[in-house]
Amino acid sequence: MTITTPSLAQKILGADELGAKLDLLLNDRSYVIKTERDEMCLLYWSLIGDHHRGILLLLHPKNYPPAFALMRPIVEAFLRLHLSIHGTKKQLNALKNGT
Repeated sequence: MTITTPSLAQKILGADELGAKLDLLLNDRSYVIKTERDEMCLLYWSLIGDHHRGILLLLHPKNYPPAFALMRPIVEAFLRLHLSIHGTKKQLNALKNGT
């Protein structure tokens, strides 16, 4: 029994399609901001989406090093998103103030 794995190009295409679906969650909608955490979450989610699109744009022409260099900002944005959801009030203020 042979196990076939998708090629790198197929995986990039799949990530591109998934990213387009995730973009639909943010674009062309209005949101009711109920708490200060909501706004921070939307901002970080948008930032993550922008970095994801940037990585995909670099991967299509096989510019791998700069694409992987964008992984750190994505991880940082995920951490900040997590803190904006679950962090203390002090941590949320630190995120807002950039401290």
